[in-house]
Amino acid sequence: MRTAMGRGRLGRRLRLETLEPRIVLDASMLRITEFVASNDNGLQDYDGASSDWIEIYNSGSEVVSLSGLHLTDNASNKTKWEFPAGFVLEAGGYTVVFASSKDTIKPNGELHTNFALGAGGEYLGLISADGVTVIDEFAPQFPEQYEDVSYGRAMATVGTPTTLVGTGATAKAIVPNSGVLGNSWTQTNFVDAAWPISGPTGLGYDTNPSGVNFAPLIGTTLATGTTSVYMRLTFQLDTLTGIDRLLLRMKYDDGYVAYLNGVEVAEANAPEFITWNALATTIHEDAAAIVFEDVDISWAIPQLVVGQNVLAIQGLNAASTSSDFLILPELISQSMVIVEPTKLGYFDAPTPGYGNGENFAGFAANPTYNVPHGFYNSAQSVAISSATAGAMIVYTTNGSTPQVDANLNITNGTLYTGPINVSSTTTLRARAFKQDFKPSFVSASTYIFVDDVINQSPFGQVPPGFAPNGVNGQEMNYGIDPDIIALYGAQAVKDSLLSLSTVSITTDAANLFDPATGIYVNATNRGRSWERAATVELFHPDGTPGFEVNVGLRIRGGYSRNDFNPKHAFRFYFRGEYRDSRLNYALFGDEGTDVFDVLDLRA
Repeated sequence: MRTAMGRGRLGRRLRLETLEPRIVLDASMLRITEFVASNDNGLQDYDGASSDWIEIYNSGSEVVSLSGLHLTDNASNKTKWEFPAGFVLEAGGYTVVFASSKDTIKPNGELHTNFALGAGGEYLGLISADGVTVIDEFAPQFPEQYEDVSYGRAMATVGTPTTLVGTGATAKAIVPNSGVLGNSWTQTNFVDAAWPISGPTGLGYDTNPSGVNFAPLIGTTLATGTTSVYMRLTFQLDTLTGIDRLLLRMKYDDGYVAYLNGVEVAEANAPEFITWNALATTIHEDAAAIVFEDVDISWAIPQLVVGQNVLAIQGLNAASTSSDFLILPELISQSMVIVEPTKLGYFDAPTPGYGNGENFAGFAANPTYNVPHGFYNSAQSVAISSATAGAMIVYTTNGSTPQVDANLNITNGTLYTGPINVSSTTTLRARAFKQDFKPSFVSASTYIFVDDVINQSPFGQVPPGFAPNGVNGQEMNYGIDPDIIALYGAQAVKDSLLSLSTVSITTDAANLFDPATGIYVNATNRGRSWERAATVELFHPDGTPGFEVNVGLRIRGGYSRNDFNPKHAFRFYFRGEYRDSRLNYALFGDEGTDVFDVLDLRA
């Protein structure tokens, strides 16, 4: 199993040292650049707790003493918590203080205030040592905060990017023949002197350059048929100042897992459990492989150290019979400054200890429907609304995801202007959009008319938007068998359907049926790279409340994954990135759990 990616604990740019004459006592250049007031699954403190935190940035050009300064969440008590003696913040540096109410200094130098932040909104100030002068503040209070979302000042890149690892950098590499090294080879203290391959990046081979030619990108040739290679690139840092953004750029064919000083920071087309002889889970098209794919790994900046660092990459090929292989990385850093005039807003990816990016004004509230999902036998007038004033709602009826461009021009879907007449089996999917706001998650509501169900594709006709039989060899079988209707009668079949609870799964058709990326027609593929966003609804014929959740959808099973089987089983992953980090529903009544991280739907 590979090292889990995440922001983890922070250990950077907070130094305890004796004050010297060079230390500037003028703290006017300090700013509160970011904070989290509802930390559930983000940055952890020394104790492993997800405490609230406050980030302070020195926007000046000299080291500043923090000793005697104050943080407070009460405008009437400006000296509520005081920085202890000896703490300084270097020019361009950041420090994170945990607002945990623990009022302590941890063994690693981590500072904790004697107050926590109120997610409902309150005052927050950085106060001078005189206990009166406000250096920076959110007044009269900051707005309502959201779980694992930060708030603060927008920042922008400045100056010329710095190349830490460039094209042609010298790499040490080995084609592993066992798993004896484990993950030790990704660490800074690993000795790679005996590794047999040494040369400039990229690493790879190309036996068929008549199409897309990798040869100009290959600085060190690997043996034809190589499927897995370990490579290490060391680089030196004299200072961490000015490293506010960190970008990994990759040209690759077909997959990789990247580590920075032993911590996994990025992957593409890698299996869920990485081994020494792992293969890429899918091909990366040659035309795409020769273009840099950028991955923002700024969250890993705290892993950097003054001195020697190492970028380690396991390159993965899709098969030993592949005609080519390529791994070519770059690692780029960038300085940032606070945007002027100040632009306050939310960040859905908090950045404790390094530069912020663009922020946004808020979140568009998820659309809601006045008619609940379920079974119907007469037309319904369905109204859709969002609690966000001024938001535009876009909906679809074909299962696809509503989309707009940066200027709110609709690129997929229909603008909602009034109630929708639903007189046949329909799934509505809707999103709310507003300028400078994050779009809402998808909300779905399915309306089933059993008269439609018993008449759908009686002769196996392909429904609109679905795949024909034989895509990638996958057998398809649509509709209700008319022999069943003839045998039992239409009413009996309808009564049977109405006696059962129903699960509705809705996703973009390409997520299932695209020949290259669809999970249903590539059902033998596994792992996170073969997970697609979808909406799952459960409703009961008696009107008992069910659920509507957004999930990560995968194919599950073993033998049943083969393409001769027209009915594959599904697995649902509940993740915050889709909206619902867990399913909270008593699926089995009083028996068993009512909280789910993963759920299987067997065929």
